[in-house]
Amino acid sequence: MLKIICPGCGQKIEAPDGARNQRIKCPTCENEFVGDPEKPRSFSKVDDIRNTAGNFRALAIFFALVGVFFLVVSGICLLANDSGVSGVYIGCSLIGFSLWLYLIAQVMHIRANTHK
Repeated sequence: MLKIICPGCGQKIEAPDGARNQRIKCPTCENEFVGDPEKPRSFSKVDDIRNTAGNFRALAIFFALVGVFFLVVSGICLLANDSGVSGVYIGCSLIGFSLWLYLIAQVMHIRANTHK
């Protein structure tokens, strides 16, 4: 028996020895492909998408923390009757930017999980 990985869904399929280099239909996703056990499907594209999504999440957390820092420092300056209004704008902008980065990361993660 040959062990073949479906290029459509990643399902492991056992096929008879005579199925080498012949068309095989996946029982899970019904994708037809040529059976070649020596060249299993590479998941590098999906892994790259997941890694990039993780990087976006890390950036989102970083910018959110910097934004919160600006808001706290600006709030302290405002309470001390100093001019801290620009810091509030910067902090809110950084937090907004981090929310966009997190949204992009979530979309990329969903894309990686539904990629075929």
